[in-house]
Amino acid sequence: MMQMLVGCLVGYLTISLAESLLHRHIQHGSKLCRRLWPVPWLGTILKHSWYAHHVVHHHATFKNRYVKQFVSDEERIQLEKKLHSLGYQSTIQTDFGLSLGGVFNITCFVLPVLPAIALELWLLGPWMRPGIVTALIIWPMMSKYFHPYIHKTVAESEAAPLLLRLLVMSSYGRAVRFHHWMHHQYETRNFNLLLGGDWLLGVHQRATDEDIRRYKNTAF
Repeated sequence: MMQMLVGCLVGYLTISLAESLLHRHIQHGSKLCRRLWPVPWLGTILKHSWYAHHVVHHHATFKNRYVKQFVSDEERIQLEKKLHSLGYQSTIQTDFGLSLGGVFNITCFVLPVLPAIALELWLLGPWMRPGIVTALIIWPMMSKYFHPYIHKTVAESEAAPLLLRLLVMSSYGRAVRFHHWMHHQYETRNFNLLLGGDWLLGVHQRATDEDIRRYKNTAF
């Protein structure tokens, strides 16, 4: 039992650290980082990930309200046309960077961390492995299913499936919602949906009194 708990902890910490690093250096990749993405197939995937998240999710949607993706149908249609013209139809399929999409997107999402997970599975005992694998599975599910609901009002979140609703409404879910709201105010900080890695890596943004006031005034 203790080994399984340790496996869960190791898996969680690994994924939380990886999420913070990858979110920071790929989904919000700097110009320097993006210059290192020239490899034809891999570079295209990384560029699409950056564009869907940094450009579309952070700047082309949710511009006026954290819980409202578009202010009008016309705004949505214009963005769809732009993405089609750029060849970024996959971004539309991920609900404009709000979710992950299908199996291919999920595979690409977890691919960078698989070597570290494989090393842990090889080095650690069999009783630790289920916890590590569980953390690996939960990570993309948080981005695919949980992330859209922390961009919704409380009333909208109540329409979520039972287990997802319980998570969103839990103390942990509320902490993640605030942590993520802060990320949208400070793009270079607070990258985690699985909390912990940001603190360990020194990229956690402490909320000011003004931040807390503005968050409470957000129409959740």
